[in-house]
Amino acid sequence: RGVRQVEGLSMEESSFLGLLVVAVVAVGQAKQDEWNFFPTEQNDGGNFMLNGDAFRASSYRELLKNCETIRSGNASTCSYMDTPSFAYFLNHVANEMPSGRAFTSATQWRLRCLSGILVKDPPVCWAAAYMVLPFPLQPELEDVHCAPQTDLRLPTVDSSWTSRYRFKALVVETRSLTKHTCALLRTAASLGIDFEIIGQDYKGKMTRATKIKFVSEALRKIPEQERNATIVLNVDSSDVFLQLNKDQIVNKFLEQKTRFLVSAEMDCFPFRYFPMNMGLGNGTIVYTGDVEYRYSDMHVCDRLFPKISGGSQARWLNSGSWIGFADTLMNAYSSLSSVPQWFINKWPGSDQGYFTTLYLTRRFGIKLDHCGDLFVTFKTVDRFRERAVSRQSIWTQYSLGPRRRMYNKVYLREAEEDSPFQYVWVTKASNRTPGVLHFNGGSFNKIHDDLQNTGILTEDDLRFIRRCTPMRRVEVTMNMTAASRQQISHSNPAVSLGCMAQLRDYHEKHCSFEPSIVSLMLQYRMSGAGFFAAMSPIRYTTRFNFADHVRLSVSLGVLGEPLQWAFVPSVLDPLLLQLRWDVRSTLAWVVAIGAMPMLCLAVRVYNKKRCGESCKGVTTRSTDIYTKGVSAKEL
Repeated sequence: RGVRQVEGLSMEESSFLGLLVVAVVAVGQAKQDEWNFFPTEQNDGGNFMLNGDAFRASSYRELLKNCETIRSGNASTCSYMDTPSFAYFLNHVANEMPSGRAFTSATQWRLRCLSGILVKDPPVCWAAAYMVLPFPLQPELEDVHCAPQTDLRLPTVDSSWTSRYRFKALVVETRSLTKHTCALLRTAASLGIDFEIIGQDYKGKMTRATKIKFVSEALRKIPEQERNATIVLNVDSSDVFLQLNKDQIVNKFLEQKTRFLVSAEMDCFPFRYFPMNMGLGNGTIVYTGDVEYRYSDMHVCDRLFPKISGGSQARWLNSGSWIGFADTLMNAYSSLSSVPQWFINKWPGSDQGYFTTLYLTRRFGIKLDHCGDLFVTFKTVDRFRERAVSRQSIWTQYSLGPRRRMYNKVYLREAEEDSPFQYVWVTKASNRTPGVLHFNGGSFNKIHDDLQNTGILTEDDLRFIRRCTPMRRVEVTMNMTAASRQQISHSNPAVSLGCMAQLRDYHEKHCSFEPSIVSLMLQYRMSGAGFFAAMSPIRYTTRFNFADHVRLSVSLGVLGEPLQWAFVPSVLDPLLLQLRWDVRSTLAWVVAIGAMPMLCLAVRVYNKKRCGESCKGVTTRSTDIYTKGVSAKEL
């Protein structure tokens, strides 16, 4: 009963995992001295491979060779952890970490790997990657405070300041531009930004190494004497669009006082997985729950990234959007100059793993946009996933749904006169108007995927959600003005590829949010109810008409906080469906249902008095033991 349920596992499997962790610690402690036979390694912040140490270099080469054997399918994922080269890596990790906070023996790593739970890559491959880009394991970070801005107007850009710098926008796409990149191209065209599209002539398979190679070549084409004054913006192609012009983007970047700014997100990917988290800390398994404590026992995710206050929860790096000076970017990309292409293609944790490792080295001056000044990512971490067919009652879904983080990332405001749009999106956490909106991770943009296989939707509804995806609806609702459309040149890719014609079709098919929804999204407090009413799967799974659905979303959504304690069983759903929902009737229900927890409390007090001394301690939740930081061994 003391084991918390692991995400994706049953309670029985979670219990087994708890016993396995205890076994790992016990066996590993006995084996620890067997591997600590190398001299103490001090972290010099440099590259293991290039520091002139012959043993380091030979260890790296052996790890790389063993990794290639595993990647080619000639050995299992958990192989080659009994070699001196892997022991050298473990010794470095042990010397970096306080006693008792790390898996310090090959036996512990092997058992953790063999569990197969949240294992992302071969440990030997991660050891090789860490040798290429080692990073300190002791936190030396200041907390970040994202104070919400009170003045939503964008500051006047001093063109004499921004004109000192050259601006270059890059996007890598080898697939069809019309199918994958139109949202980016048409919003950029309306804002006067021309993207250099890389990779259209490439006929091979797109890989991480290919993308890194394309960007490196584009940076190398910039004359060397111009690199320190050239600002380069790079974004993903298929799930990104813009809402600020070049001068506004450059101005926001320069205000950050950094030479390399990367977007941030709410999920610690891929360092929540083993072996990237290296088993550091009391907990190496990701539990379900709110982002505030989901990674609180994982050393890399919790201690090596700054704490964020002020509302924003974007603590971790997202590699989908970044901006920086060309010379700094060249320096960062050169870190892979001597790494084989096959290893770059299989870099542990994908390209986001590579960029996060770059950030953790603290050697390239990378800063994360925690407050959403320039970038906002839509991937969120909620306690429970909202599913198309839920076992929760209508009361619970409507009272908690509008408060979900995925519906409360942004809200609408009227755009300024010089904007090509009628509306722009503002982050709710920090009240900032970002230049780049990135619909990453699928949690927002794939909200209707489960619905398509349920048989609930009519043919018209099915066609609508396939044509008007959440990202597309957010873009179309900005309502690009007719004047700005006419100013786009016919030679611009947004016109020649048919992207502007696509936009007209989306408007004709009513992909923008309904007027009643837009009126809610224009209000800071009500925008979550607006997104929920427009996009939640419950819109299609109940018998409410749309007007009643919106009214119920607003009525229960406004009172969401007080309603979280109110348990209404789904057996009452038929009765709830018959009610006429407005604020007055909702308040009446709140008063009526308020008696339920009071009754539960009275029964609990009565039972406690009745059993007296024999019940002492029975009501203590066993899960509290774990949340207080008790190690697995002590547990």
